[in-house]
Amino acid sequence: MGIQASTCEAVQVKKVVFGMDIYPPYVLMNEQGQLTGIDCELAEEAGRRMGFKPEFRIIDWAKKKELLQSGEIDGIWSCFTMSGRENDFTWAGPYLGSSHSIIVKNDSDIYKLSDLNGRSLCVQSTTVPARIFEGGYKVKKTLPVLSELVMFSSTEDCLAALRQQGCDAVAAHEEALQSTVDGGGYRFLDEPLETVGIGVAFRGDSSYFADSLTKTFEQMRKDGFIKKVVEKYHLRYHEPPELSQRAE
Repeated sequence: MGIQASTCEAVQVKKVVFGMDIYPPYVLMNEQGQLTGIDCELAEEAGRRMGFKPEFRIIDWAKKKELLQSGEIDGIWSCFTMSGRENDFTWAGPYLGSSHSIIVKNDSDIYKLSDLNGRSLCVQSTTVPARIFEGGYKVKKTLPVLSELVMFSSTEDCLAALRQQGCDAVAAHEEALQSTVDGGGYRFLDEPLETVGIGVAFRGDSSYFADSLTKTFEQMRKDGFIKKVVEKYHLRYHEPPELSQRAE
């Protein structure tokens, strides 16, 4: 059953198909070949509270918008940044805050953004870091002039290039890079590229469901469920930017 606002209430939805990308620790494959991770656990809990069953489907991330518009998937849920895409989709969230950061090898002489002038940077295509350095996403800070911006289809490919000296640095979600840094041999630059809110994207005809999911996220935040799941994966919990700003 789809999630058309005019034909069903959230509690009547039997199955909702979410398009995802392998993006640890948000989405990963366990030893049994099943998808799990922060986003999968949050989807399962939201489904329990709202009365729907989430189905997780790995997609070609570069074609996510087309798959959503065609109806092949009902939503996009995989550490998906809302900032800069507010008008591209109908959103549920933000349910977490996330920083886009840059890592380098420990022995690198790159310590701040300006040190990347004349250097190469690897990014996953269509992500916020890619859009920032392509000029499609404006940030307030001054960006370095790179010698090369290298695009890959996954963050894992970016990290492989960094290990093999195929680039000088990698930019991605801080959380996706944390395990690499914790593993030794790598470090974050002192300043992040951007701090953003992440949410779940839907088509325009799913506004009722998206609003209901946003309310469920608020419940899950208030009762500590989201924070508990994030910390289970050894990450720091970041309030969504809007909530942080209201608290200041």
